[in-house]
Amino acid sequence: MALKRRYLEDIEKSLKQYSGLNLIVEGNEVSLKGQWSLEQDGIVLQTYDILISIPEDYPVCVPIVYETGGKIPRKMDRHINPSSGDACLFVEDERWEIWPIGASFKEFLDVPLRNFFIYQAYFEVMGHFPQGERSHGIIGKIEYFLEKFNLDSEDTVLNILMTAESPSTQNLLCPCGKSRKLKYCHGPVVHRMKTNINSEIWNKTIFQLKERRFERRSHSIEKRMKIQEDFFNTSPLDIL
Repeated sequence: MALKRRYLEDIEKSLKQYSGLNLIVEGNEVSLKGQWSLEQDGIVLQTYDILISIPEDYPVCVPIVYETGGKIPRKMDRHINPSSGDACLFVEDERWEIWPIGASFKEFLDVPLRNFFIYQAYFEVMGHFPQGERSHGIIGKIEYFLEKFNLDSEDTVLNILMTAESPSTQNLLCPCGKSRKLKYCHGPVVHRMKTNINSEIWNKTIFQLKERRFERRSHSIEKRMKIQEDFFNTSPLDIL
């Protein structure tokens, strides 16, 4: 399926301010290739060779970015997927705030892509990312929800997400413990998030959080059973 003309024109328009990138159209495949330069006061601080692949279902799916010059190691803690080599630009649940569907391609270049390479350049100098950088994978998602809900409990986040799934629960007390009805507490923000986050991503996140809760509880049960087993297998003489 070919990329719709209006999206292609929007991408072409963005290149007027990013002359280091070249648009490549080969059949139904669209990509951008070239150099990404970080500048300050007209001085180039760092340059990266990059490839941006535009998915067929763009802009529902985010462009896939590769650093092709080998300056960034293929490591999770550098926000590069080791197997595929693509960059993790942001937590997928957070996309609706960083680069929502309907935003221009230039905004994609200006915000998430630029921030990614600023953080990478900072890491190269300082040996760590600046404060506020999210972790990779599900941990990054948890950090996002804890910050968004102003909470410190992963279990409470899951309880809120599950409770807010149905409109009929809005008169229930919010699981956050503030003794307020959901509709006057975390209900509105959950509604905004669910409306703007892709349903597949939303459902995947809830599944991951449920899976983590199950693993924690299973580990807790196993630990209690081991303590109990050790107790009953201990001779009174051993205790003495």
